[in-house]
Amino acid sequence: MKPIFLLYAELPLWLEQCGIIAMLIAPVLLFLHLKALLENKKRLVLFDFLHLGGGLFYIFLSFPDFSFNSHLYPFVLAQNLVYWGACVYLVTAHYQAQQQATYQWSITLVAAIGVIIGSYLFAYVYDGSIFFMCTTSTLSYSVIVCGLVWLLAGKKLVFADPIPIKYKNSTIEADQKTTLFNKIKESVEYQQLYLDPELTLQLLSQRTSIRLRDISQVVNEQTGTNFSDWINGYRIEVARQKLVSAEFENAKVVTIAFETGFNTLSSFNAVFKAKTGFTPTEYRNFHRLNNPN
Repeated sequence: MKPIFLLYAELPLWLEQCGIIAMLIAPVLLFLHLKALLENKKRLVLFDFLHLGGGLFYIFLSFPDFSFNSHLYPFVLAQNLVYWGACVYLVTAHYQAQQQATYQWSITLVAAIGVIIGSYLFAYVYDGSIFFMCTTSTLSYSVIVCGLVWLLAGKKLVFADPIPIKYKNSTIEADQKTTLFNKIKESVEYQQLYLDPELTLQLLSQRTSIRLRDISQVVNEQTGTNFSDWINGYRIEVARQKLVSAEFENAKVVTIAFETGFNTLSSFNAVFKAKTGFTPTEYRNFHRLNNPN
C-alpha cells in the first residue's frame, strides 16, 4: 500500500521518513536473524544493537526539518548493499552446517531481499525520481514481502516437520531401525565416507542399497539430529585430532578443512565452532598452550 499512498496521497513528512528508516533497518534485521538462525544464537547481545546505528545516523542527518534529502539516499543504498553482502556471506559460510529446510529458508530470504535492494538500486540509477521508484521498486518490495509472509504463515521452506509426523507412514518396524542404522553407520565409518565433501543422502543410499527415505528416518530417530549434522560430527572429530597432531602441526587450517570433508573454510569454521565452542585456530592454540611439549 505504501506506493499508492506516496503517489496519490499527501503524507506527513515523518511518515514518509519512516519508509526510508525501514529500508535501513530491514537488511540489518535480516542479518541479525540469519546470525541467530545459522549460528544457533539464543539471544541478542548489546553489541548486536549497534547495527541499528545506520537508522539513527540517518535520523540525525535529517534534522532539523526531518524532510527527505536526496543526497542521503546513496547512504541508504550503500548500507543495504553492505548488509545484504554480509547476509550472503553468512549463508555461504554455513553451507554443510544446517539442515536443508533451514538453509533453504535462509537462501529464500536473502534472495528476496536482494531482489528488493536491486530494484531500488536500478530505480535510483535509471531515473531517481520518487514517482519511478514508487511505481517499480517500492511496489516490488510490497509484493515480495507479502510473498514471504505467505510462506512463513504456511511454514513452507521454514520448518521441517517433527520427526514423529514426518515419518508417521513409515513401514520400518521398530526392531529393524537399529539394524539399519548399524549398517549405515558401519558403511560411513569403515569406508570413511564422511571425508567425501560430496556425500549426500542419495550417494549413501547407492553405497548401502538402502532407500533414501529410510536412511533419513533412521538417522534422525537414532541420533536425534539430521543427516548433515551427523556426518559433520565425524568430520569435526577427525579435524580435532589433526589440529593437535604432531604430523599436522604445520598444516594450514584450510588444508585440514579440505581433508576432513568440507568444501569451504568458512563452512568448516562455522561447524567447528558450533560443535566445540572454539574456532579451529583457537582450538589448536588452546591445546598448544596447555600441552607445551
